[in-house]
Amino acid sequence: MNTELGISSSDSLPFGDKGIPSLNIARYGGATTYLHTCDDAIEHIDAPHLAMLGEYAEVFIERIANAQVFPFEKEISDQCRQDIAKYNEESQGMKPKKKDEK
Repeated sequence: MNTELGISSSDSLPFGDKGIPSLNIARYGGATTYLHTCDDAIEHIDAPHLAMLGEYAEVFIERIANAQVFPFEKEISDQCRQDIAKYNEESQGMKPKKKDEK
């Protein structure tokens, strides 16, 4: 298992964009090269490995939910906010909104 702090296109990105810490539990390599492409299809899903990822996520979430002390910061760093804004602008042409904009 590898962990890293970084920005990637995932369902959690909009949370980070609003300053809410989030994470992405994912498997990389192999058939995952089809993810989010025009070739992304059910036949590329490996059921045993998907089950392993689901089991890992279940244990991870249970441990976090039952932790005596929440093990993560409740805010994202200024650097992470800047990285998200840069990612959004470079990948999607989205400029950061000012605080008074909706």
